[in-house]
Amino acid sequence: MLLLSGLLAGCATPAPSAAPATPLNAERLALPAAKADPVHDNWWQALGDPALDQLIASARRQAPSLKLAAARVREAAALSGLADSRRGPQLDANASLDRERYSANGLLPPPIGGSYQTLYAISLDGGWELDLWGKHRAELDAALGQQRAQALDARQAELLLTQAVASQYTVLQRALAQQQLSTGRLKLADSRLQLLRARVSAGLLSADVLRPLEVLQAQLKQQLSAQQGDAARARHALAALTGQAPNALDALSPAPLGTTPDLDEAALTAALLGQRPDVVAQRERLEAAAHSVKAARAAFYPNVQLSAFIGLSSLDIGQLLQSESRMLGIAPAVTLPIFHSGALRANLSREQARYDEAVESYNQTVLDALRQAADALSGRDQARQQLADARQAEDSARRASDAGVARLRAGLSNKLDLLGTQDAELVQRAARLDSQAAGQLAFVNLNTVLGGGLLAPAQP
Repeated sequence: MLLLSGLLAGCATPAPSAAPATPLNAERLALPAAKADPVHDNWWQALGDPALDQLIASARRQAPSLKLAAARVREAAALSGLADSRRGPQLDANASLDRERYSANGLLPPPIGGSYQTLYAISLDGGWELDLWGKHRAELDAALGQQRAQALDARQAELLLTQAVASQYTVLQRALAQQQLSTGRLKLADSRLQLLRARVSAGLLSADVLRPLEVLQAQLKQQLSAQQGDAARARHALAALTGQAPNALDALSPAPLGTTPDLDEAALTAALLGQRPDVVAQRERLEAAAHSVKAARAAFYPNVQLSAFIGLSSLDIGQLLQSESRMLGIAPAVTLPIFHSGALRANLSREQARYDEAVESYNQTVLDALRQAADALSGRDQARQQLADARQAEDSARRASDAGVARLRAGLSNKLDLLGTQDAELVQRAARLDSQAAGQLAFVNLNTVLGGGLLAPAQP
């Protein structure tokens, strides 16, 4: 007991450490600690677009990014299995053949000494390291935390992939709708030019009146070309996101932009951010880092290991299986770390620093999530107001166009005036489409930053 006490007193001891970093919580952020309602993984179905549903399903099934995330989850699970294996006993079967010349002046006298002999052996070797201080348990908890974090990273990758598909689909919807409007405006511009050229030819107007319409015609052609390019790039992006060749979706015909679903305003609370996969993943990494610190601290304490073997050994292979060839041994061992040139302290300091890094990464993720949520809510509200204003302007332009038709029928105006009012209506319709697309993008972004959606799936 005196000897054991002396050895324990001489063991390496951890140095005093600085206060660890503190993770942010609702109280520190002055946020209400409300319980969040569960999110819905298929929130995009509220848009009621089967083509979009099919694209997202294809992306989740075929995207390389998700396959990469799944492989990382499997790797983390394997590492957890390795950490768990260190907590139990180990057993190995061995068979050996040793051809050796024994020294004539060694432990074995002649005729073995001074001759070449072959030693045959088969055995079972077992060992078990008693985890008295919880080192291996802490290592397992750390590995399990990393495994859960990787699984959450996979969910976040799936969420971001869904956002990307829905966003590019919205871009395609907008580009195709704007192409139709630009084509309509170009036809109106051509008709207006024909009327004006007829008047110029008749000497009723100066040729200068043609210049603004010719400029508008050129601008509309440029606009139409840009919109065609936007549509092509959106198709290529959707093909890449769904794991297909660039031209695989050239025939895709998306549904027209519809009404953006409303969210439950009462459910839009900061508590939802606690369910975001990336936030929860950082929290898991923080907890894993805390367990790694425990494992590093446990390395300062004595380690007890039990070893045993049983088997057969003989210089004559014909006698190997005889009972006299058996061998048996038990070897308990206690390892006391006393002096390792600062290695144990350095390892503990490293794990403590990693814990602080994990805390600050978690804190930054929380702050970024709060900012993104605030931006998404502001964007949603702004898109709502823009759409309301655009609809009001479109209604006014439509009434003006209808009045122009009535005046033309009554002989109070000419066709040139009517074409002008019709072009103004198409301009306002284009503005409304832009606002409608912005609202749908805001809906997609808000559902993403809140961790996966608040709406239940659309009922058939």
